[in-house]
Amino acid sequence: MLQTIFNNLSEQLAEQALQQLPENLLQLCTGDPQECLNKISVIGISSLGKRMKPIMNQKLTPALANRNVEEEEDILIQTEKSTNEPQLFVCELNSYIKDKHVFLLDSIISTGSVAIMAIKVLLDNNVNEENITYLSLLSSPKGLYMITKTFPKVKIITLNIDPYYENNPNPFNPID
Repeated sequence: MLQTIFNNLSEQLAEQALQQLPENLLQLCTGDPQECLNKISVIGISSLGKRMKPIMNQKLTPALANRNVEEEEDILIQTEKSTNEPQLFVCELNSYIKDKHVFLLDSIISTGSVAIMAIKVLLDNNVNEENITYLSLLSSPKGLYMITKTFPKVKIITLNIDPYYENNPNPFNPID
């Protein structure tokens, strides 16, 4: 049941993201799926973000949905529980990522620190700020403010904004 809800929400988020693509990239995805993969990268930066990735890829390139597409880029950032600071665990990016439009997938934007780190990693690898789109299912106003203040050209797509989650280390567990 929860998996179905998660998948449905991820699908809605993917559809919203595709609407934000420049027209020339959107045409590539419907015309030449392999060329689409050469121009767009989808990176899940958390464990739930990685679970959203197949749904995004299927929406992006339906013609390749049943093929095993080799993933070339990977970033994994997790928040350290004791300090609540983001830590970069995996960073595997090809040099030609600089020429791509990059979708960063994460389930939650709480303080914005994980998103800021992920965006900095891409910028350090010469990805243009305006070619980055950050997708999340749930966001706090504080986190969104921090990201947009730091990186005004990055596009952010989220399904829900709720201040309740700003200071909750695990937003999927209710606070009493």
